Amino acid sequence: MIPRHRPPFGAGRVLAAALGAGGERGGLPALEAAWAGAGRVPHAVWVPSARAALFWALAEALAPGAAVVCPAYTCVVVHEAVIRAGRDLRLVDTRPDLFLPDESAMGHPAGGHAVIVSELYGHPADLERLARAPGPAPRLRVIDMAMSIPSAGLLERLRGNDVALVSFGPCKCLYAGWGAMAFTRDDALASALRRERDAALSRPTWRLALGRAAYLFTRTLAHHRLLYGRLRQRMEPSSLGESVRGAEVTAFPAAWRDDRDRSDEWRLPSTGVDRALIRHNLARTAAYVERRTALAERYRRNLRGAAGLVLPPESPWPLSHFTVRVAAGERARIRSALLSAGIDLGMVFGYPGHLAPRDYPNAARIASEILNLPINADLAPAEADRISEHLRRAVAAPA
Repeated sequence: MIPRHRPPFGAGRVLAAALGAGGERGGLPALEAAWAGAGRVPHAVWVPSARAALFWALAEALAPGAAVVCPAYTCVVVHEAVIRAGRDLRLVDTRPDLFLPDESAMGHPAGGHAVIVSELYGHPADLERLARAPGPAPRLRVIDMAMSIPSAGLLERLRGNDVALVSFGPCKCLYAGWGAMAFTRDDALASALRRERDAALSRPTWRLALGRAAYLFTRTLAHHRLLYGRLRQRMEPSSLGESVRGAEVTAFPAAWRDDRDRSDEWRLPSTGVDRALIRHNLARTAAYVERRTALAERYRRNLRGAAGLVLPPESPWPLSHFTVRVAAGERARIRSALLSAGIDLGMVFGYPGHLAPRDYPNAARIASEILNLPINADLAPAEADRISEHLRRAVAAPA
């Protein structure tokens, strides 16, 4: 079975990293220097998660209660980080036909504030257009590039104390099992992120290293096509029929205001195995970019003109998934048809459950329509053709 997404390396690479043959050397300082050099920015700061880095950046740049303008449609951990930081989250709906808000509509409130742009599926925001939005300039701009490959071309957009966040977690282009990277040109912000990170992290232990290696090996092995198909068949069929289930009234979870209720992603350190895999990915970013760009072009060529399919906007940058839209009422049927053909499609992200759909109607509608076609590092062109053909058939089939 073709997985919805899979790690950009095999189980053998994880085993080599765990045994010390994965090229990990120099710890975090050397890893950060390598990524900063590749991105041609002064600072790359490893962090345990993008949400933790966002929290620390907001705490450094903004006074408590300051406004943070943010997309309604994004990963829920972005909203969580803002609320945990004690800032005033002001959400913006998406455009009627795209995954991202209109940058010019992300108005700048009076007084010190921050703006977060989430570049879903690797689609870049227009930061120049954002800079021209009415009102005073923000004290901080956070570019959520979690699903992107942070090339020098993308990072050259950073200005002042902008911070760009890239994740190494599941579903991401550069999955490596743990952590994230923050990029900035600002010396003070980079120092603050390192200071907060070092204060928050627990001490590394051999049990953590062994457990993470075992987890990474098992997860990577489970995404092998033969094993993945057997495991996927055991999943609940109801998982195919996800729908928009927002709250009646927009309200943020009370747990987000409790510092005692934080996940491991705020405190666990890196280990040699995930650092080795992060380095492995860095050395292969050019190949990843080439493969992902070619697969996206192939999907677009195969699916152009197909009735009932809305293709994503064209992008010169590599995407995490080729994200199409279908009629909301047909999505579960289409997913089921492709699953029967040995193709598992994903849905990253769902509509945030703490938001009332009527408050952000464009986001709610688009979240109910998306289907993520895989763009894996090892996906063969013929497999992209097969996915495209089955998708066209499923969409055209009578309900």
